[in-house]
Amino acid sequence: MLSPVLITGATGFIGAHLAGALVDAGASVVALARPGSARRRLQLLGKAVTIVEADVGDAAAVRAVLTRAKPQLLFHLAARGVRPAERDRAEMLRINVLGTETIVEEAARCGVERLVLCGGSSEYGHVDAPMRESLRPAPVTAYGASKAAATLLACQAARDLSLALVVLRPFTVYGPLEPGHRLIPTAIRAALGHLPLPLTGPGLRHDYVYVADVVEAFVAAGGRSLPAGEIINVGTGVESTNEEVVAEIERQTGARIDVQLGAYAAHPSDHGRWVADTTKARALLGVTPRYPLARGIAAMAAFARAHGTDW
Repeated sequence: MLSPVLITGATGFIGAHLAGALVDAGASVVALARPGSARRRLQLLGKAVTIVEADVGDAAAVRAVLTRAKPQLLFHLAARGVRPAERDRAEMLRINVLGTETIVEEAARCGVERLVLCGGSSEYGHVDAPMRESLRPAPVTAYGASKAAATLLACQAARDLSLALVVLRPFTVYGPLEPGHRLIPTAIRAALGHLPLPLTGPGLRHDYVYVADVVEAFVAAGGRSLPAGEIINVGTGVESTNEEVVAEIERQTGARIDVQLGAYAAHPSDHGRWVADTTKARALLGVTPRYPLARGIAAMAAFARAHGTDW
């Protein structure tokens, strides 16, 4: 594993887990955090990382951090638009697109050996088949559009700058420390607290991939020599309806949830199909998901009992 390692977005859900895994692997990890961002995830994981503050949209600040840290490997996970309150399109453009351009340019200038960029399945849009990396992006949300633009720009810039870059597109990631407003922590909270659960209409599906499997893919991408600009899905290849997820949470917690089907408005990205083609991940990264839905929810429910679900 190349070291030292710098992670942007390291106080976020996936970023915090990735930081912990890299520390466990013996890497020296620098966590780049947005000024004022909460540190609770890293504190709960209890991993020894060096935290520095910088806004990825601030080229001078990013340059200063990279100059000091001199990372050999950089994981870029910082993004805006994931949470419901983050709907400012200009801010998504500034962080997701222009911030990514800054990261790519400064990584090349500072001699970073490998850059792993976190994209997302929202770049694809609605597809009635397993999503393959060769599909033309057709996002249905501003967030998805900003991520697709960032991917295209980063891949082109990396080729121009001779930077070893790979883009990973996680699907619906869940697990301990997941944002509390999302379906699985909300449903676990409803089960443990005997609360009603407003749910979208029936039949909406997602490819739910446990965070440890996602982290394994990121670590593998950071340690392998791959063609510049390679794009790789990170999912399970299995899709589940929201109702099936809730039923599994009931089984794992032993609680009955008062589901109010159709009471929650569907998100624009919700669809009757949403599943990854994982052929490239298996072939190029050598990873196979180890957490089927039942195992992942069992682990998450156990963590929620100990630490709650509001992270």
